[in-house]
Amino acid sequence: MEQHCGRCGAVIPQVDGEPGAFCAVCGLPQLRVSESVLDAVEVRASQPAAGARDGGAATALAGAMDWPLMLRILAVATAVGLLPALLLHDVLLSGTLGFAVLFLLPLLGLASAAAYLRWRPRGRMTPGRGAQMGLALGTMLAFAESTVTAVASFALRYGRHNLSLQQNFDAVMQQAEAQVRAGQPNAPAGLFAAMRTPEWHAGWFLLMEGAVMVLLVIGGALAGLIAGTVLSKRQRSLGAG
Repeated sequence: MEQHCGRCGAVIPQVDGEPGAFCAVCGLPQLRVSESVLDAVEVRASQPAAGARDGGAATALAGAMDWPLMLRILAVATAVGLLPALLLHDVLLSGTLGFAVLFLLPLLGLASAAAYLRWRPRGRMTPGRGAQMGLALGTMLAFAESTVTAVASFALRYGRHNLSLQQNFDAVMQQAEAQVRAGQPNAPAGLFAAMRTPEWHAGWFLLMEGAVMVLLVIGGALAGLIAGTVLSKRQRSLGAG
């Protein structure tokens, strides 16, 4: 098979049945590499690339949190956090659902982080990631608690004509008025008249719900921070062992 010079295109003369080392027209050296050498170079070039891909995938798996999975776990934790509170009839009637959920936050945060590591054994849990997870959990619980409280209040008041929630809150406001009277005997009479108005009661109810939501968000972040700290220490101890 004839070979041509890469510079001038002339036919390379044959020497002992093999193409010559130089072009007879322009004198350009003709370099040739055996197929075995080319195959070895290709194999070596492909090995680092495959290793880099595997290492990059492992680094991404261990270094980044799988938020779609985590959010699904937190959604289940939110439902579990509300379910026991909803089973307690007095919790809804007294308007203390948020405090019942707040009590369960540490357990929910630890269970959510442990469930994530069970599904992602190669994942890493740190205090910072635990705090992020807990912040998301507290936010979801805060909005779920406020929604359930609003729906339950509306259903009790206008669906079942049950005034228990309103009566309980009115009793709380009467106690607050009695405490103000005892602490400030010279308070203006207009203050006590305002404290008995529906607008005052509604405003305090919304203020209390807002405070509960803030507590759930902060409590969730703290619970996640503690869970991340505990599980990160456990991961280090297992890695060292």
